[in-house]
Amino acid sequence: MSECTYFISTSYLQKTAPTQIGHDHYTYDSNGNPMLVTNDSTNTTREMYWDEDNRLMVLSDNVRQVVTLTMLPVSVS
Repeated sequence: MSECTYFISTSYLQKTAPTQIGHDHYTYDSNGNPMLVTNDSTNTTREMYWDEDNRLMVLSDNVRQVVTLTMLPVSVS
C-alpha cells in the first residue's frame, strides 16, 4: 500500500505523488515525473531522464546498464 500526502486548497483537494513506498524513496521533477528512486534497504538507485514532452529518454541504475530510449516520429495519414 502506498502512502500519499494530501493538502487542502481553497478550491479543491489535491493528491501529491508518494515520496516513499516501503524502502523506496521517490524524487520528482517539476512536471511530476519521477527522477530518482532510492532504496534504503538494498542501497540501490534508479535515475530517470525525461524530454520536454515528458517522455522517458534514459533509465539508469547502479545495478544494471544504462538504457537509452529513442522515440521515432509517427506519420499520421
